Amino acid sequence: FTVRGNISVKVPNGGETWKAGSPNSINWSYSGPMPGVHIFYNANNTTPTDWQQIATNISIGSADNGSWLWNISSSTELATDARIKIEQNDTYWGPTYTKDSSDENFTVKGDLRVDAPNTTAAWAYVGNTYRINWTTFGTIQSVNLSYTNLSGTGSWVNIPECTNVNASL
Repeated sequence: FTVRGNISVKVPNGGETWKAGSPNSINWSYSGPMPGVHIFYNANNTTPTDWQQIATNISIGSADNGSWLWNISSSTELATDARIKIEQNDTYWGPTYTKDSSDENFTVKGDLRVDAPNTTAAWAYVGNTYRINWTTFGTIQSVNLSYTNLSGTGSWVNIPECTNVNASL
């Protein structure tokens, strides 16, 4: 007979919302000796064959707990039904012998950062043209631009000619 270890995904394990462009900690518990793990991401849990490897030969951890900081890149597919899978890195028994995946779906959503203007000082004057620059994280198709003249505490007003602007501008 064979004695094998056990891996259990702890985070993300369902219901979390993570942003592309941000680091997030993938956590697991384990028992038994293992040389390391591989970590996979699936953006579409309804297609279980769509696992993409995001980390290879990661240290198993210590004291029965492991973690790896995933810096979610801008090219990562966004999803509302994402899952993480962790597999033992074992050349003898094979990586699929000991594994676990998220119990429920989690979300990876896009994010953006306004690069300019990026100030709290008054800078806009009626009739002048201003360039607005931003950086997207994830595959954001379009953005709506709006402003407030009350330091963010008042209502936001859409800029009509800047609705559904191509996010790559």
